[in-house]
Amino acid sequence: MAYRVPRLSWLTIPVLGTLLGCGSGQTGSPSCVGTTSCICDSLYAERSPVLLRGTVMSVGTLAADQQLTLTVEELVNPEYAWDIVVGDSVGGFYRSGPSCAPNGYVPAPGDQVLAIYYRGDADHYPGCVEYQQCSSQNCGPRPSSTDSAWDACDESCINDTFASCSLHRSEALAKGTLWLAKWGDQIELGKGYSIAATELSILIFSEQCNERFPRPPNPPCNDVSVNTGCRMTSSSLRPVQPWTLAVALAAAVGMVRRRRRRRV
Repeated sequence: MAYRVPRLSWLTIPVLGTLLGCGSGQTGSPSCVGTTSCICDSLYAERSPVLLRGTVMSVGTLAADQQLTLTVEELVNPEYAWDIVVGDSVGGFYRSGPSCAPNGYVPAPGDQVLAIYYRGDADHYPGCVEYQQCSSQNCGPRPSSTDSAWDACDESCINDTFASCSLHRSEALAKGTLWLAKWGDQIELGKGYSIAATELSILIFSEQCNERFPRPPNPPCNDVSVNTGCRMTSSSLRPVQPWTLAVALAAAVGMVRRRRRRRV
């Protein structure tokens, strides 16, 4: 009579998993994320920036950080410029291009530049000194969980200090962050990334930006999978040999028989 292998149950799976190996991870899992766009993801890593053409007025350092001031000549996306207008003086800490692909540009007074500018918040919540003092003195430390009384108090401070905070506008404009590119018919945003000055509006919207500067293909996933006490990487998987499968099945059958004997 032919021997019939018992149906594998959940009890046999640990044995098979230990002897045959673990499954690999999948791209998109927390430990195997997909690729990012150097330009587009850098643009919106903090918040929506103001894109502008400006003239460099001064360049210097504060401690180890590079600082710069410039005069706004043109707003590429005025609908996102808050209260910034042509003629304003803006500035703050800067770098040349995105950190993922610096363009190596060294600004000098008088240069025309494209600035990707993030405004400071000294004149509004949460950076305004008057608001911070009001909330600290009247409301106390921010609670770790929802507190309706504290929220109401804090909201009152935001409203009560709005006028006094607005007086810090110049300070807020001068203490932003920005990255720069030399202005020209063709603008080098970062090493290997350039765009025509006439196409800058593409950068305003994430979808259009990613069409212009698409993300590279996702690489093969090589993250770690953990299955029932077995841990291995997808790169270590090997084809299963027939004899290995036979040993695994025999071990599984033996486990089932031993469990059945103990129950009798």
